[in-house]
Amino acid sequence: MEGDKNWANLPADILIAIVERLSCLHDFTGLTAVCKSWNSGTKDYKPLLPPKYPLLLLAEDVVPGSIISDGEFDSDSSYSTDNLRRTYKIELPEAAGRLILGANYGWLLTLGRDLQIHLLHPLLRYQIPLPPMLTFPAQYRNGTPQERFDMFIHKVAMSSKVATKDAVNLLHDTRILTPPPIVMVCYGGCGFHSLAYCRFGDKEWTGVEIQSRPTDDIVYHKGRFYTVNNGGEVFVCDIQNGCERPRATKIASLPFETFQDRKYLVESVSGSTLFLLVHCCKYKIFYPLPRRSKYRTTNFLVWKMEIQDCDDCLEIPSCTLTKENNIGNQAIFVGRNTSVSISPSETVRPNCIYFTDDRTDCYHRVGGGHDMGIFSMEDRTIEPHFSGKSIHFISPPLWYI
Repeated sequence: MEGDKNWANLPADILIAIVERLSCLHDFTGLTAVCKSWNSGTKDYKPLLPPKYPLLLLAEDVVPGSIISDGEFDSDSSYSTDNLRRTYKIELPEAAGRLILGANYGWLLTLGRDLQIHLLHPLLRYQIPLPPMLTFPAQYRNGTPQERFDMFIHKVAMSSKVATKDAVNLLHDTRILTPPPIVMVCYGGCGFHSLAYCRFGDKEWTGVEIQSRPTDDIVYHKGRFYTVNNGGEVFVCDIQNGCERPRATKIASLPFETFQDRKYLVESVSGSTLFLLVHCCKYKIFYPLPRRSKYRTTNFLVWKMEIQDCDDCLEIPSCTLTKENNIGNQAIFVGRNTSVSISPSETVRPNCIYFTDDRTDCYHRVGGGHDMGIFSMEDRTIEPHFSGKSIHFISPPLWYI
């Protein structure tokens, strides 16, 4: 009993030191529940930890306000049709009515009719301002920005995570980090996706020169940003080399052209390589105009990217693509989030792709959120991961990781 009292009486600074070594938000929640003194000693500390498992951020109109559905799936191997067992409602007025994209490392990117852009931590409600929409180098050719904000940004990727102590300071001064994280976005609306980036504290977005079809995805890997367009061409962009206007250079392309199928780039769990995914869908288009279409996922194709870096860091790396029939002992999460791979667990299946609805070119008139599921690379089958209904015109469900 005396030992128990000693543990309960740990000083707050030691408790915080322990918290700073935790790897996920679930562990922090468990620590605060050990005893009253531990809960009291950490009540003013809000760690920027990722969730233990990916969470599904449901559409705002499912219930009033935003809700997050916990990604802890049924622990048995059958994976019932109602895989998401628990749903948590959180008050999140900062995201109401706004375009929401997953930025990884526990952050979301939001853009509203006020044309202001923020990084938002939905669990801690921290917001870090980014340059507003009107500072992008190119805008819509038709319509006002207020009419087009909901489709202006397509994907986002960050170069690094933000530590808890830095995030608190960033609320007051975005210039404190050296070097500051880089945020790159694919923007411009449906069918006109350009690239731009900013660093924390910048007043405007800087364009990236790229001769490409519309961009589908962005990923940060070993000091460089990589992009893939809707034709399956892969580009590399080095923001760190000091160029005033960086250029994206083509390094690889799929052996065939496919424009309707969504493409993703994702770093492997080990961080040693990248995967290129092709998300195959079947479409049924209805006329007369305004056109609308029904669609559903039918398959995923995967290529491993073998990237060979040069001795000179300023040289462009070479890349070869190798077709893969499985992704091994990892799971991949794709959609309107930064594409991510994680290790399997009792709730996440290996060799599977967890996807959400990101066909913005199809759902902007009827709402998105109906085409979601778990694709097994082993037997090529698809099962649902959420059995409820969550539809939204601007921000349908996406993975929060």
